[in-house]
Amino acid sequence: MMSGGLGLRSLISLNEASNLKFGWELVTSSQSWAIIIRKRAIKNRKSVNYHIFSSIWSSVKSKYQSILDNSEWILGSGDSWCGPALSNFLNFPPNNASQLIACVSDFIVNFQWCFPPSVSQVFPQLLSLFNHTTIPKVPLEDNLVWAKAKTGNLTLKEAYLHKSPIGHKLHWARRIWSADIPPTKSLLSWRIMHDRVPTDDKLRERGCSLASVCSNYLSAGESTIHLFFQCNYACKLWSWFSSLLNINLQFADLVDIWKVCDRNWTPQCKVAITACIINILSTIWYSRNQSRYYNKKIFWKSTINLIISSVALSGNLTRKASAVDMAEFVSLKTLKLISTLLELH
Repeated sequence: MMSGGLGLRSLISLNEASNLKFGWELVTSSQSWAIIIRKRAIKNRKSVNYHIFSSIWSSVKSKYQSILDNSEWILGSGDSWCGPALSNFLNFPPNNASQLIACVSDFIVNFQWCFPPSVSQVFPQLLSLFNHTTIPKVPLEDNLVWAKAKTGNLTLKEAYLHKSPIGHKLHWARRIWSADIPPTKSLLSWRIMHDRVPTDDKLRERGCSLASVCSNYLSAGESTIHLFFQCNYACKLWSWFSSLLNINLQFADLVDIWKVCDRNWTPQCKVAITACIINILSTIWYSRNQSRYYNKKIFWKSTINLIISSVALSGNLTRKASAVDMAEFVSLKTLKLISTLLELH
């Protein structure tokens, strides 16, 4: 899973997280409703195999095992053990383990461990195990805590992160979502990066039967990569942008277009460069739609003028510009951008 983009949460994951949180409250709550359901649905810390007429239990029973796997006991003066099952630790056969009836409290006397000599001799590894377990000095009940929670209590936020852990962040997402960029153009760039623009190849994948042709140059079939990067129309725009920055631009995939922003530019230049990239993508899509749906051909040099004016109007770019930023623009040979910025200043 990757982070970045629209910031929308999955409704399925939210529902799963809510059920997990509700199941946690059922297992840990001391309220009467939780006690009643636990007595009916949980026997010896295992969920019953038969059906129970309960809308509450039906929604959380699938989360019960996950709760046990991700929680642990804090040892009090009760009968619970906070570590792994001792029957597994001592390699007891499952059939024999089910016959063990001793409780942890049976081996605590005056807040100290007390084992019969016979047990210590047969299972010497128990001594080292229990020596690492602290017994509270005051009477306390055993407490079930969520292992990954700082407070021990499972919150809805932690339940959601458990069901949908945060993946690595998309470094380009923080660039396209900017106050200096119109949201409609940022959204188009986001769709392009996720290959969700309705180009001909995508429409075919959805079952539409149509002849595919690049509307900007009437050459090859239309796809996201071809339309925005391989078409002669797009290549001329990227070549123009490359000449402004005086660097050689090569795009192996969609992510490479944002690497140019990672160079050692000033913040003002990064805004202008990012705005230029987004407006190039937006203008290519606009030219394609004008050609396809209105039979209007936009010459690629006219498209450059649209890009320049859009970049100049991005946010409050002109009010923030400093003398240092303008000097760097000159070094980047962005003469057309500067002239437009000065006109609007």
